Amino acid sequence: MRILMAIVLLGLLLIGVNGCATSVPADTGETAAVDEQNSVPVPQISPVAPEYCLERVCVLSSRAGHTRRSRSTVRARSRAAWQGLAGDPGLEDLLPGYEQYLEQELDFDRDAIVAVFAGERSTGGYSLELDRVERSETTITLHIRENTPAADAMVTQALTYPALVAVIHDAPAEILIEY
Repeated sequence: MRILMAIVLLGLLLIGVNGCATSVPADTGETAAVDEQNSVPVPQISPVAPEYCLERVCVLSSRAGHTRRSRSTVRARSRAAWQGLAGDPGLEDLLPGYEQYLEQELDFDRDAIVAVFAGERSTGGYSLELDRVERSETTITLHIRENTPAADAMVTQALTYPALVAVIHDAPAEILIEY
């Protein structure tokens, strides 16, 4: 009987009390609202948060979503420079809802934002990844790796444009990108 009750309880936890599949996002410590039906605090989550961070370089997006046909890099070390780039439709596709995160987390007096574009690829399955970071007093080097699909992988048959957007906290004067 105890085993049956444990299975039922586990099932209720997995599918939710009201029969709907639920998932609980990571708790950020802030609660902005309460789920009225279940009286459970709902965590406040930024619409954009870093995918991962490596040595004070936080990758905000590493997916295809822009239309830059050739390899290029964009750096912004001031709010005005970033706002000039922010209207770029490609960046808006890469960072939907980024404004709140950048307003809270980015201090252009010491931080910088970098967008790396791989250029046009003939299929899906390509992506850019921050592999490692080398930092000195005056220079930071971001080593970017391009991931390619396996030869036998099923991929989207469409042109894609892999990109990576990262925030460099405490950015030194010179920012270098190496593939």
